[in-house]
Amino acid sequence: FCFNNLIPNLFPMMIISGVFCRINLFDSFFKNKGGSILGVCKNHANIVINSWICGYLLGPKFLCSEENDYDKTPLVFLTTNAGIGFTVIYIGGVLWQNLTYGIYLYLTQIITSVLIFSVLKKDMPKGNCIKKEPLITAVCSSVQSSTKSVVELCGFTVFISVMRDIINKTVPFHVFNQILNIISEISTGVTVSSNGSDASVCGFLVGFVLGFSGLAIYFQTLSVCSGTKIKKGKLLALKVLQGIVCGLLSYFFVLIFEITPSKTVAMISSIEFSALVSVINGIFIFCTMLFAKKALKRKFLY
Repeated sequence: FCFNNLIPNLFPMMIISGVFCRINLFDSFFKNKGGSILGVCKNHANIVINSWICGYLLGPKFLCSEENDYDKTPLVFLTTNAGIGFTVIYIGGVLWQNLTYGIYLYLTQIITSVLIFSVLKKDMPKGNCIKKEPLITAVCSSVQSSTKSVVELCGFTVFISVMRDIINKTVPFHVFNQILNIISEISTGVTVSSNGSDASVCGFLVGFVLGFSGLAIYFQTLSVCSGTKIKKGKLLALKVLQGIVCGLLSYFFVLIFEITPSKTVAMISSIEFSALVSVINGIFIFCTMLFAKKALKRKFLY
């Protein structure tokens, strides 16, 4: 699944948004207005916008690299959303074969996170400006950072999936197993949620999983933000709240427009590689080997 869907959908977007962030692409847009539209300073606004393009870990990584000692929970919550590739292409295009639904889900989770953030946030301090890098340097840094992030994401995905399967085999209670499948890891969650008989219920569950993001993303976010002032319980509660709201909005969309999941959802894991998927995976493997070689070389030298 990682090589068939996760890497092809996330890796290119991580690189692109990482480059945008490092060259301060949106800096001129927020220069005068600051982040007033989002309720954050212009430095944080640049990170937020790019995190929405990429999804999940890019925002927390940049935010938690700041040395400022303040509660980053609201900002981390605001930047912990699924990216365009996963939401529009995988959920909308592959699972439901309806790109409009994918776009709706993507906008729903973004708007929901902004509304919840605007209610709960206090006066956020000014963030550190990301040091602008030359384009070539930004590309190299982004490729290296994205490779590490995707490796970690795949690692957490595989680990949580294996633990989930062990628990399912040990405790063969259907309702418990289904709940565990839905909340454990987002890719399995949206796939399982799309494989029901009632399309409206499927819609609610897909929206909930998308908003909640799954335990794998939650734990990985905590891993990225280790050593940073962040309230773990509050972040989890906010993600559950976002999941419920997104689930309800998704439920009404599916109910009103009478859309249904793809009949081939159960066969998603057996889809053959396309040429584009093969190329992206080839690049990812090359970058992983190069990154590992450099890491081992540094370890040997020091």
